[in-house]
Amino acid sequence: MLLSILAYFAASAPSNPSVSTCGNAWTANTISVARSATGHMLVLQDSSGIRLSEWSDATRAWSDWSNLPGQDSIVSDAWIQPHVSGINNIFALSRRAGTQRIEQWLRHQDGSIAKSIGIDGADSVVFRPVCGRKGPNGEQALFAVFRDSTIRTRVWDSLGRVWGGWSQMGQKTGHPLSLNQVQSNMFNLFSLSGETVWQNWWTGSGYSGWVVPAVAGTRNDPVSVNLNYNDHFLFSFAPNGLAQSRFWNGSDWTGWSALEFPATHSLAAVAISNDSLLLYGLDNQNRVLQVGWSRTKGWGTAQELGACAPRQMAIDSRRLTAASTTEGILLAIRGWNDSIYHALAPTPGAIGTCWKTLAGQPPILSNPWLQAPVGDLNNLMVLGEAAGVPRTFQWIFQHGTFQPTNGIGESDSVVSLSSARLDSNGNQALFAVFQDNSIRMRIWDSLAFTWGGWLPLGNHTSRSLGVAQTASSQLNLYSTAANGDIDQIWRHDASWSNWVKPSTDSIISGPTSANFDSLNHVLFGIGPDSSLLERRWNGSSWTGWSKLPWSPLSEPAALVESDTLHLFFIDRDSTIVHLRRTLSGDWSGADRIADVPPTSSTCIEPDQAQAASIERRAPLLLRGGLIADLRFEAYSGSVECVGLDGRSRSFHKAAGQARLPAWAPRTGYLRTRAFMSKYTILD
Repeated sequence: MLLSILAYFAASAPSNPSVSTCGNAWTANTISVARSATGHMLVLQDSSGIRLSEWSDATRAWSDWSNLPGQDSIVSDAWIQPHVSGINNIFALSRRAGTQRIEQWLRHQDGSIAKSIGIDGADSVVFRPVCGRKGPNGEQALFAVFRDSTIRTRVWDSLGRVWGGWSQMGQKTGHPLSLNQVQSNMFNLFSLSGETVWQNWWTGSGYSGWVVPAVAGTRNDPVSVNLNYNDHFLFSFAPNGLAQSRFWNGSDWTGWSALEFPATHSLAAVAISNDSLLLYGLDNQNRVLQVGWSRTKGWGTAQELGACAPRQMAIDSRRLTAASTTEGILLAIRGWNDSIYHALAPTPGAIGTCWKTLAGQPPILSNPWLQAPVGDLNNLMVLGEAAGVPRTFQWIFQHGTFQPTNGIGESDSVVSLSSARLDSNGNQALFAVFQDNSIRMRIWDSLAFTWGGWLPLGNHTSRSLGVAQTASSQLNLYSTAANGDIDQIWRHDASWSNWVKPSTDSIISGPTSANFDSLNHVLFGIGPDSSLLERRWNGSSWTGWSKLPWSPLSEPAALVESDTLHLFFIDRDSTIVHLRRTLSGDWSGADRIADVPPTSSTCIEPDQAQAASIERRAPLLLRGGLIADLRFEAYSGSVECVGLDGRSRSFHKAAGQARLPAWAPRTGYLRTRAFMSKYTILD
């Protein structure tokens, strides 16, 4: 058990800031904290935008919230830098007229906030940047992740008063960066690749180079804090969704230790002395939580600050989607590495399934959506990136295999996707939530064989959508607003209803629905206490919410097949659970059918189309054995494979060579016949 909090923390831990009633939140999902000249400062976003509150060490109180000026076009979360000579820099991305730039604000010790002219050359930056103090004369180093996954930096010349150009850091990531200042001219930079944490530190005169302080065991962006030159903490969430930490004592890292801290996302940490720190996080209702640690007493008890944090969706949104097919129930999932996998669910009562990688997938920007069948085929939709531009990618599943299509353009501002059949003539509807939370649709004309333009679906906004097919020309569309309210609209014989509210209760997830028939519908959501909720429509009225005895890590996926309702969700241990019931029956099953890929225990096999493609390339032989499935990482010239023994291995292209026969193992010994890959991009 964790120890009670120090008397020091009881006396000095920050209490609630003075805030007004919260409005509806936007899509922020992080908080940021840093030392100020007189305490420390907390930055977050809600419906009013980016705002901050400062804890004063002298008065033992929070200041009122202050909104940053000139933030009308912000498209990222904000990051705050520890103060330099009493000034805290705050950075975020903005986009105006198709041009993206880095905005910078200066928060002065007297509480005033000024906006700088900002930083251009950021069109390809994908996350909020971070910044560290690099030298004694005020030099700063700005770091950002670009669309090609490279990490780049540019330096502020304090004498010339100008930013230098971008230069690459020799590493890649698909996640935001984390930086913590060690001393006035020293800092640590952290990035995440898969489940591996990478670290690079500025020593005051040069970079250390990338090292690995944490090989595996984390599924989100690491956060670090330094108590002094030698003692560092690293925080993250484990694959089971629980907060965890590890400690550097000047010579070695400890292993991961679980924390009794009920945050579910967005960690931020700040040192308050050489022997103590505060850890912040958001829970599943987006309340700001805080817990203290001291060297002599360990961890204290978490408390809720009630700091008007933004309300948002459940922990991982709908990573998992399911649909009936001629082959059985098909599952598609966005893995922890942001790649898309698919598998046929095992028959009821059976346990275990093998995932297949989706062939030819681009960098993924959204969760996948599997559409209910149209004849003998299913559509899989996902938002991806092509040549740096967001695009809707579409695959058709038929006769057991996926075939890619040309995809759908005009997706620059799309956040999430779903689709449904509109009629028996083959016309389809693609539904999307945009960055301004508007709901829009576009229609596939089966006669003209083309997609129409985007159309608003009423004057309505949403954070997440769920659609269920009732009949070939009937469907129900549900949305969850930013404040958790559920709304419904339906289509019947080419006519849309008005938006209505099937429930006055709020949920913290997107909606999931399924239909037994045109009269009996089921709606699922995640409640404020993280429990799985269900309510039913009997043809004339809705029941109240029923609480099911599970607390999923993500929104469920639901479908009805052969008069049986099938429900799939990711549980807290990162396994996928399968439940079943009939219209009038009770839930049964609770089979744990697979792990969320990729992990060392996940079964992954090559897709048939991928294997066939490789078989046509006879030269793909390494040391006498056929590699059934490979992923070529163009930005680094590397291949990643995972063996049947569960161990991952990487390979790099020999210098000056362009063809795969010249690949060689980076480390260790390669037994090719024992390998399957976990990704596939052949060209």
